[in-house]
Amino acid sequence: MIAAPDDSGAALRFVSSSASSSSSSAGSSAPPRCRLSDVAPKLSAKGRYAELVALLRGAGRHEAALDLLRRLSTDPESLEGARPAGAAADLAGAVTGAWAAARYLLRPAPSEAPPSPPRSSSSSATAAAAARPPPPSSRSLGGSRPDLVHEHGRWIVAADADAGLDLLLGLEPPPPPEAELAVLRSRGAASCSSSSSAKEAAPGPEAAAASPGLAATYLTAAVERGIAPAARWEGELAGLCLRAALEEEAALPAAAAAAAATKGKEEENSSSLPLPPPPVGPARGAEIPYARLLSLIDSSPHVDPGRLLALLPAGALLAARARLLSRLGRVGEALRVAAAELRDDELAEAIAARVCEERQRRGGGGAARAPAALGGRGENSSGGGGAGVASAS
Repeated sequence: MIAAPDDSGAALRFVSSSASSSSSSAGSSAPPRCRLSDVAPKLSAKGRYAELVALLRGAGRHEAALDLLRRLSTDPESLEGARPAGAAADLAGAVTGAWAAARYLLRPAPSEAPPSPPRSSSSSATAAAAARPPPPSSRSLGGSRPDLVHEHGRWIVAADADAGLDLLLGLEPPPPPEAELAVLRSRGAASCSSSSSAKEAAPGPEAAAASPGLAATYLTAAVERGIAPAARWEGELAGLCLRAALEEEAALPAAAAAAAATKGKEEENSSSLPLPPPPVGPARGAEIPYARLLSLIDSSPHVDPGRLLALLPAGALLAARARLLSRLGRVGEALRVAAAELRDDELAEAIAARVCEERQRRGGGGAARAPAALGGRGENSSGGGGAGVASAS
């Protein structure tokens, strides 16, 4: 079956079922159907690395299986066996290999797979089965082994940001946000590969792994899902969103210049195929961090406006600056930024209306509450600078 020239998936299905049988019979006297030491060299010699990953998983050799997926996806030249064949040929790429590794960690461990239903149909057997606690089938391997996520999550994020986010947000039980953010912030995410070619590659994936926009996207979802308590993490999230928005704003001139150059080349040779636009911002939702930042400034009682304002360079993110000044009670400065610099009369009127509302509530003895959301056009409504996002309302 392994030596067959055409791959129909039969070898992979056979090895997977054999590995499952070996895992389930680990505590019994039944011999395993596939011995790792006997089959692994043959699989490697034929390039059947997908089958080898399945066999390693069934044997509980998760570190070796994930390392094989890493080498297969990011450094196939380092494999000692034949060129990838069969199902492994589809994994010989950073993106597909990253998704395969993410799915590996999101699936339950073989020992925690749900058991087969009892064969007996007697009422006593049925009652006994109903009385047993549910199997831990929802507990993912990565949730049970956070060390594997810490070790392999970095290269998964570096290879494909969306695969990394799906992994970190899908683990059961969810790890603490500190551990997840450590994976996303690791600038050495792409250095797991030992090959010189990987070390000399362009730093794009490493930059994506260290991007505050990527960390902000994760933390936004974690707060919304209750994984990260808002009281503890919304201040951190606001800081990440601010740094991501500043990066996006700084990238706008370069993106505009690249777009102009692309347009010029197309006009010079109208018969040529149009060039794709240059990528700007993080992999997922470049406009999300700034909109989230404005929303947090408007509505979250856990945000420190003084700390955020100190991080803002002069003339940057004017809609955020006006809101922060308003929350600090520096209403005159806030109105000047909104009306004179940003030229957003709607935002200036909203700031003035909120100040009046706050004063009336304090005068009437009303209870303190989170500030109301402000309106406004946002930086990019009239073609000016900014992060290119309408303000949250």
